[in-house]
Amino acid sequence: MSKLTGTEVFQVTGELEVTQVPDGFVIYDEQGEKVHYLNPTAAVIYTVCDGKMPVSEVQAFVREAYDLDQEVELDGFFADLEKAGLVCRAK
Repeated sequence: MSKLTGTEVFQVTGELEVTQVPDGFVIYDEQGEKVHYLNPTAAVIYTVCDGKMPVSEVQAFVREAYDLDQEVELDGFFADLEKAGLVCRAK
């Protein structure tokens, strides 16, 4: 995945079983027969991928929530979630 422009919008994919655990989420993809473990930051990003909020707003939300500098790179979280099939780009 190339560098995000900030205007992309992601949404959660498929029928996934999401369980909140103390250190993030465990997501079971029954169809793909896979279990995914999301750390707290990835869990927050996954939660706000609603198909409406652009990446730039999601990143601003996460930076504010975790008091992160603008230099902190967050594109990798979107790339990893997309590669795992947990989110996709909204049309």
